[in-house]
Amino acid sequence: MAPPDSYRVAAYINAAKRLNTPIEVASNGEYSLINEIASGLHINFNDPATAIDTIIHAANQQPYLGIIAADDMASEIAAASAKVLGLPHNPPEAIQFTRWKHKARAVLQESGIPVPAHWIANIAEVASGQIPDVDFPVVAKPINLSASRGVIRANNRSELVEAAKTISRIVSPLSEDAARSTLLIEQFIPGHEIALEGILKNGNLNTIAIFDKPDP
Repeated sequence: MAPPDSYRVAAYINAAKRLNTPIEVASNGEYSLINEIASGLHINFNDPATAIDTIIHAANQQPYLGIIAADDMASEIAAASAKVLGLPHNPPEAIQFTRWKHKARAVLQESGIPVPAHWIANIAEVASGQIPDVDFPVVAKPINLSASRGVIRANNRSELVEAAKTISRIVSPLSEDAARSTLLIEQFIPGHEIALEGILKNGNLNTIAIFDKPDP
């Protein structure tokens, strides 16, 4: 499962070819990847219930061995579909925590795991100068984008206002109302910034790589 503009699909298709395994791509109908590179299903990521029904119907015609979300946008639908079909999956509620940063912060904090001080605000209000009582410097970010998109450090009120304006433009094409309107503001933590990539399987973390994040 992947949106039409995903750059990740080719790796899965190439792997399936090497394994001589049939693969089907579920994607949005507009500008679809389907038919050009693989057989597949037209689904609407903005209508999860109908998308899940489409996948389940297709699986009843030709059973699947697994459902893989190649992008964050597809992860909740993939998990919910796999759960209904009895395929390996992560709990759909856990997927929500990983997709929505403010929910992840809350559940981690409730579990006693250290997280930075953070505030939830309305993007339009912050962009107009209505700023919550925060301790600068801070980092402002959208609540559900990945790959550091829209993550901006602000050292003072004016920089935070400008950051909110920039983030507002970045999230304007998103379909979810909350994603377009909600801003996560976090206390800045100094130090080296690194990325960890790994796979969590049955509660065990298999680390693939730890590396410095590129300096823009």
